[in-house]
Amino acid sequence: VEVSEQNLGEIAKTVVSDLKPLWEERKIRVVYNEPQNPLRVLADPDKLREVLVNRVSNAVKYNREEGRIDIRHEVEGNMVVTHVADTGIGLTGEELSKLFGKFYRAENAETRKVQGTGLGLFIVKQMIEKMGGKIWVASERGKGSTFSFALPIA
Repeated sequence: VEVSEQNLGEIAKTVVSDLKPLWEERKIRVVYNEPQNPLRVLADPDKLREVLVNRVSNAVKYNREEGRIDIRHEVEGNMVVTHVADTGIGLTGEELSKLFGKFYRAENAETRKVQGTGLGLFIVKQMIEKMGGKIWVASERGKGSTFSFALPIA
């Protein structure tokens, strides 16, 4: 991980655009609240892109047809927090407690349809922490999830 000053908004905008075919195919509405001023964070550009691709593509995969994804940033102290919220299947409390574990995948009827190794969130968590940040989730079964991560302001 090689951390340097990055424009979070520009990278996020590119990821949203690159993943457009994925969310359009499922008729999901993506709303990116692009910051008016550049949000400069300390991050590895490739790892930051990988984190955003993982978060947005999972929000698409675990969402419902014609669902919605909201992406926004906010400054909290010396960190920039990015929130990726979806209207998908959500998670139970037990699933939440295991979510960032290696090879963990929630097992229910909806998640069985989605292919994966259970490594994505584990890897994302490692990358965020190596860049000096943290990641967390708020979710309720049947009501969607909001994954948030914070990175230091440059």
